[in-house]
Amino acid sequence: MTLRDVLNDLAVDLGLVEDRAGRYPRRLARERQKAFLQTSWRRLLVALVGGFAAVGLTVLLPRWSRGFVAGAWLATVIWFLAFLVVQSSGTAPTMMGATAEQWTAQELRRLRRRGWRVVSHTMPTYGDIDHVAVGPGGLVVVETKWKSDPTASDDSAFLRADCEQVRERARLMRLTLQNRLRGAPTRPVIVYWGPGALSKGGPDPVDVDGVTVLSGPILRRWLDSIDDGPSAVMDREAINSAWETLAGIARDTDRRELGPEAPAPRPPMRHLIDLAIGLTTGLIAFFTACLLFRWLGMPVLLPAATVLAGAGLVTFHAARANASWRVVGLGATAGYFSFLVLMAVLYAYSAFVRS
Repeated sequence: MTLRDVLNDLAVDLGLVEDRAGRYPRRLARERQKAFLQTSWRRLLVALVGGFAAVGLTVLLPRWSRGFVAGAWLATVIWFLAFLVVQSSGTAPTMMGATAEQWTAQELRRLRRRGWRVVSHTMPTYGDIDHVAVGPGGLVVVETKWKSDPTASDDSAFLRADCEQVRERARLMRLTLQNRLRGAPTRPVIVYWGPGALSKGGPDPVDVDGVTVLSGPILRRWLDSIDDGPSAVMDREAINSAWETLAGIARDTDRRELGPEAPAPRPPMRHLIDLAIGLTTGLIAFFTACLLFRWLGMPVLLPAATVLAGAGLVTFHAARANASWRVVGLGATAGYFSFLVLMAVLYAYSAFVRS
């Protein structure tokens, strides 16, 4: 692996760029949460206003504790409402399914050190294949499942249905790559995560109708046991040829899901650079506002910082074709706006303490 690969993985793990792994359940969760917000926003707004208004009760507390209690209460209100949206919309298991796919993808990345190529979320013709890895040891087709109910792992009917699903997906992928695999083995795999995973996969992988079933915690150990040494049947040329086909399938999947006019995805490393630019711009804007406050005072600075924050926001919206300028505009807006919010909070807090 190169330094670029490490930085790209870091960008994905930090959420700066959407990982292909878990894209479908994440999109499904967002749609359900949006539908819930559209029908329940009035009640949530009342709860938000009521929660914020309850901060006034901190006047009954000693002065030295009011700021801390007020901040903790406001954070609790916000996170409680977010938790309420997730639970009431029924998207908690769906979100955990997306997270489980990301966990599996993180483990599969380790194969790249041994010459494997990995892609997540592909649709050759129908259905969704969670992960595909092609390398010296052949083809690995992985389906990820999240099981929150420990008792569900005892149901053999569900297990065999899952095995049938991944076996069919592996057959479909093998047909797609059959001219490039050169007789290499195809391994269909199911990885279970969650409280219901351990009894299903057990401490060791098990074979169910030709499908390897294992729990997430032992996935790394199983990947290390794949035979891709000197006796491996696929060379670099065959792997690259198969990878080009997989990359083409991934691009077709993106066009079907995101539309033919969707912009090409930017490299993850570019998002890391944008993050650094945005943070630097925001810090410069914030400290510039602090210096102007020291030199000019609040009466002059408040309107000036408001104008500068607005200018940054205009730059962000205007520079649609230039991503770097959009990042600069957003960073400047965040920096000046953070200063304005901090000044407002300090002013309100000082007035509140003195009362």
